[in-house]
Amino acid sequence: MAPLDLIYALWYLRRLRSDLMPRVAAGLLEDGYEVPSLRLLASMVSPDERDVEALVAQAIEELGLPPLSPLAATIVVAKHVAAEALMGTTELQEGAAQVEPPRNHEAEGGSSPGLQPPVEDGERRATRRAEVERDILEAARGVLPNGK
Repeated sequence: MAPLDLIYALWYLRRLRSDLMPRVAAGLLEDGYEVPSLRLLASMVSPDERDVEALVAQAIEELGLPPLSPLAATIVVAKHVAAEALMGTTELQEGAAQVEPPRNHEAEGGSSPGLQPPVEDGERRATRRAEVERDILEAARGVLPNGK
Protein backbone atom coordinates (compact mmCIF):
# COMPACT_ATOMS: atom_id res chain seq x y z
CA MET A 1 0.00 0.00 0.00
CA ALA A 2 1.18 3.51 -0.75
CA PRO A 3 2.18 5.69 2.20
CA LEU A 4 -0.67 7.61 3.86
CA ASP A 5 0.75 11.03 2.95
CA LEU A 6 0.87 10.07 -0.72
CA ILE A 7 -2.69 8.71 -0.70
CA TYR A 8 -3.91 11.90 0.98
CA ALA A 9 -2.09 14.13 -1.53
CA LEU A 10 -3.37 12.12 -4.51
CA TRP A 11 -6.93 12.29 -3.16
CA TYR A 12 -6.60 16.05 -2.63
CA LEU A 13 -5.34 16.52 -6.18
CA ARG A 14 -8.24 14.38 -7.44
CA ARG A 15 -5.90 11.67 -8.74
CA LEU A 16 -7.77 8.85 -6.98
CA ARG A 17 -11.20 7.85 -8.22
CA SER A 18 -13.86 7.42 -5.57
CA ASP A 19 -14.64 3.87 -6.74
CA LEU A 20 -11.08 2.85 -5.80
CA MET A 21 -11.30 4.20 -2.26
CA PRO A 22 -12.82 1.07 -0.63
CA ARG A 23 -9.70 -0.88 -1.71
CA VAL A 24 -7.45 1.97 -0.57
CA ALA A 25 -9.26 2.04 2.79
CA ALA A 26 -8.82 -1.73 3.18
CA GLY A 27 -5.11 -1.36 2.52
CA LEU A 28 -4.81 1.42 5.08
CA LEU A 29 -6.62 -0.75 7.64
CA GLU A 30 -4.13 -3.55 6.93
CA ASP A 31 -1.33 -1.02 7.50
CA GLY A 32 -2.72 -0.28 10.97
CA TYR A 33 -4.74 2.90 10.41
CA GLU A 34 -7.75 1.82 12.48
CA VAL A 35 -10.43 4.49 12.35
CA PRO A 36 -14.20 3.91 12.05
CA SER A 37 -14.62 5.77 8.76
CA LEU A 38 -11.98 3.62 7.03
CA ARG A 39 -13.80 0.47 8.19
CA LEU A 40 -17.05 1.81 6.73
CA LEU A 41 -15.35 2.85 3.51
CA ALA A 42 -13.61 -0.52 3.12
CA SER A 43 -16.96 -2.32 3.45
CA MET A 44 -18.59 -0.43 0.55
CA VAL A 45 -19.35 -2.50 -2.56
CA SER A 46 -20.75 0.04 -5.04
CA PRO A 47 -19.95 3.34 -3.38
CA ASP A 48 -21.75 6.56 -4.20
CA GLU A 49 -19.25 9.36 -4.87
CA ARG A 50 -20.78 11.65 -2.23
CA ASP A 51 -20.69 8.92 0.40
CA VAL A 52 -17.05 8.22 -0.39
CA GLU A 53 -16.14 11.90 -0.21
CA ALA A 54 -17.88 12.25 3.16
CA LEU A 55 -16.13 9.18 4.59
CA VAL A 56 -12.74 10.28 3.26
CA ALA A 57 -13.24 13.71 4.85
CA GLN A 58 -14.16 11.99 8.11
CA ALA A 59 -11.12 9.70 7.88
CA ILE A 60 -8.83 12.69 7.30
CA GLU A 61 -10.21 14.25 10.47
CA GLU A 62 -10.04 11.02 12.49
CA LEU A 63 -6.44 10.43 11.40
CA GLY A 64 -5.51 13.99 12.39
CA LEU A 65 -4.10 14.88 8.99
CA PRO A 66 -3.30 18.57 8.48
CA PRO A 67 -5.07 20.60 5.79
CA LEU A 68 -3.35 20.56 2.40
CA SER A 69 -2.83 23.22 -0.22
CA PRO A 70 -2.36 22.46 -3.92
CA LEU A 71 1.37 23.24 -3.55
CA ALA A 72 1.84 21.06 -0.46
CA ALA A 73 0.01 18.13 -2.09
CA THR A 74 2.03 18.48 -5.28
CA ILE A 75 5.30 18.52 -3.31
CA VAL A 76 4.32 15.31 -1.51
CA VAL A 77 3.59 13.58 -4.82
CA ALA A 78 6.77 14.98 -6.42
CA LYS A 79 8.95 13.65 -3.60
CA HIS A 80 7.46 10.17 -3.88
CA VAL A 81 7.79 10.20 -7.67
CA ALA A 82 11.39 11.41 -7.43
CA ALA A 83 12.30 8.66 -4.97
CA GLU A 84 10.67 6.02 -7.20
CA ALA A 85 12.43 7.38 -10.29
CA LEU A 86 15.81 7.32 -8.56
CA MET A 87 15.20 3.76 -7.34
CA GLY A 88 14.24 2.78 -10.87
CA THR A 89 10.70 1.67 -9.97
CA THR A 90 9.05 4.23 -12.25
CA GLU A 91 9.96 6.21 -15.34
CA LEU A 92 10.45 9.91 -14.73
CA GLN A 93 8.03 10.91 -17.49
CA GLU A 94 5.35 8.61 -16.09
CA GLY A 95 5.87 10.09 -12.66
CA ALA A 96 5.85 13.66 -13.96
CA ALA A 97 2.35 13.04 -15.32
CA GLN A 98 1.21 12.31 -11.74
CA VAL A 99 2.56 15.66 -10.59
CA GLU A 100 0.92 17.78 -13.28
CA PRO A 101 -2.45 19.21 -12.24
CA PRO A 102 -5.43 17.56 -13.92
CA ARG A 103 -6.47 19.34 -17.12
CA ASN A 104 -10.19 19.53 -16.38
CA HIS A 105 -10.04 19.80 -12.60
CA GLU A 106 -12.05 23.02 -12.34
CA ALA A 107 -14.54 21.80 -14.94
CA GLU A 108 -15.22 18.81 -12.66
CA GLY A 109 -16.06 21.19 -9.82
CA GLY A 110 -12.88 20.44 -7.90
CA SER A 111 -12.24 22.38 -4.74
CA SER A 112 -8.46 22.37 -5.12
CA PRO A 113 -7.49 24.32 -8.24
CA GLY A 114 -4.47 23.19 -10.22
CA LEU A 115 -1.20 24.99 -9.72
CA GLN A 116 -0.98 26.18 -13.31
CA PRO A 117 -3.48 26.59 -16.10
CA PRO A 118 -3.80 23.63 -18.46
CA VAL A 119 -1.19 23.51 -21.20
CA GLU A 120 -2.82 23.00 -24.57
CA ASP A 121 -0.17 23.01 -27.28
CA GLY A 122 2.53 20.38 -27.61
CA GLU A 123 5.48 22.75 -27.27
CA ARG A 124 4.19 24.33 -24.07
CA ARG A 125 3.29 20.90 -22.70
CA ALA A 126 6.81 19.60 -23.41
CA THR A 127 8.28 22.65 -21.70
CA ARG A 128 6.05 22.16 -18.66
CA ARG A 129 6.91 18.45 -18.51
CA ALA A 130 10.65 19.29 -18.59
CA GLU A 131 10.13 21.77 -15.75
CA VAL A 132 8.27 19.16 -13.69
CA GLU A 133 10.99 16.56 -14.34
CA ARG A 134 13.65 19.04 -13.23
CA ASP A 135 11.65 19.86 -10.08
CA ILE A 136 11.25 16.17 -9.29
CA LEU A 137 15.00 15.59 -9.56
CA GLU A 138 15.68 18.60 -7.35
CA ALA A 139 13.18 17.33 -4.77
CA ALA A 140 14.80 13.90 -4.86
CA ARG A 141 18.22 15.36 -4.21
CA GLY A 142 16.75 17.04 -1.15
CA VAL A 143 15.44 13.80 0.36
CA LEU A 144 18.36 11.49 -0.41
CA PRO A 145 21.09 11.11 2.22
CA ASN A 146 23.98 12.16 -0.05
CA GLY A 147 21.96 14.47 -2.30
CA LYS A 148 22.71 12.30 -5.34
